[in-house]
Amino acid sequence: MMRRGGRPVPRAAPDPAVVAVALQALRDGSDPTEVAALAGVTVRQINRWRAVADAGAKAPLDTADADDTEEPPLADDAELRDQVRWIFRVTLRAHRRAIRTRDARAAQTLANTLAKMGPLIARLERELQADDDAIRVPRAEFEAAARRYRERVATLTAQPLVCSRCGAALRAEVAGVGSQPQAPAPAPGEPRRK
Repeated sequence: MMRRGGRPVPRAAPDPAVVAVALQALRDGSDPTEVAALAGVTVRQINRWRAVADAGAKAPLDTADADDTEEPPLADDAELRDQVRWIFRVTLRAHRRAIRTRDARAAQTLANTLAKMGPLIARLERELQADDDAIRVPRAEFEAAARRYRERVATLTAQPLVCSRCGAALRAEVAGVGSQPQAPAPAPGEPRRK
């Protein structure tokens, strides 16, 4: 870009016919300096045209791709999760299009937007999962509770069989709940003590 009065003046796009003739002359073995002089451009510009042609890159206007299909419009009553996913898909397509057209500024801006949207989508998914009636317990906490339960059961089953009163006292002691000691139950046929 040349500057005129401090403002950038964009260069005119090269004539496609001139580019085609110049590339054909290069393919026929002509010297790039001669081709540049005939085309009225620099050798550097001729080398750029040749690099683009050799790489088979698409011109910015010829970017039709299967990914360019329009995203169907979003319903007005869509949930927040669906809205964010729709915006993510549209932004991702725009990012891919910017990469194909070699628009570095747009690609960088859209990449930053996508990077910010990833954690947002993950957070929304977690919040929506937390809205249901399920109870979520960390694995370590669950395993510790299961281990304590197995220890209690093992302790209870290791005790000898006793009467219901003594068994209740033993179970209360194992569970850590204090209970008042009670007199042993009378043997069958004995009168109750007061």
